[in-house]
Amino acid sequence: MILHAVVRRPYALVLLPVPVFGPPVRFFASHRGRRGAGGLLGQGVLEEFGTFSSPIFLAPEPLLGMVYDFGLALAAERDSEMPLHTGWPALCLGIDGKAPRPGRAWEAELRSALVAVRPGTRSGK
Repeated sequence: MILHAVVRRPYALVLLPVPVFGPPVRFFASHRGRRGAGGLLGQGVLEEFGTFSSPIFLAPEPLLGMVYDFGLALAAERDSEMPLHTGWPALCLGIDGKAPRPGRAWEAELRSALVAVRPGTRSGK
């Protein structure tokens, strides 16, 4: 899979296989874990349909729920019914590492960064 873009922030790394508000595109995928599902959220669509079309968020485990909630809000903004056949909600993977405290406007800033990227770009702070 060739990525549309990568957005890096201190609290998350976001892999965009397609534009956030682009047309639905489905990729086939699977996963296997060794530690259970504690460090993975949003995998239900992947497990049931074997597909995804959402961004992939990598974030320190202590921030994973917060980042997943952001992904749900983004999915609802994209399509308020969040149909499973389009591969949403976002896939979120917990990683080891320090969990920096995001600023108050982190959601608006991350949303703007995700929408503003051009194909093949890497955006980071």
